[in-house]
Amino acid sequence: MVLLPLERFYETLSDEQRGRFNAMKGSTEGARSPSDMAAMCSQQAGSFIALPAQRIEQVIQPTPQQQSAFDDLKQAAQKVGDQLQSSCPTAVPKSPVARLVAIETRLSVVADAIKAVRPNLKNFYTSLSDDQKARFNMMGPAPLPASSEQ
Repeated sequence: MVLLPLERFYETLSDEQRGRFNAMKGSTEGARSPSDMAAMCSQQAGSFIALPAQRIEQVIQPTPQQQSAFDDLKQAAQKVGDQLQSSCPTAVPKSPVARLVAIETRLSVVADAIKAVRPNLKNFYTSLSDDQKARFNMMGPAPLPASSEQ
């Protein structure tokens, strides 16, 4: 909805106006810099890769029959994690139109990743007993290590 009107507007600008528009920061006080945003993309991809497999095994304690479905889930998460990692931009495009295209591409890759992992997650989840499902549903992030500073 935004890309086409932005593209049309951008094309009407002179080179000087485009330069000013590209450099414009807007009123985004406290917003992340473009380099921070590129780094954040990489970190988010890394967190997707880091399926808490050990934590899931510890909390759920999959049976040998469930282990195959769990292995498929881990493998799918690793594969899409790699795809997400490779889709992160190495540099943020200068023009707002190119940035919007990059965001659209990134969102498409994230949606594809979710679609790719969903069947494996569903297969693993349906293999769980009611007790295991309850533990899985209540499972939060791993506890943080205790700090030595107090």
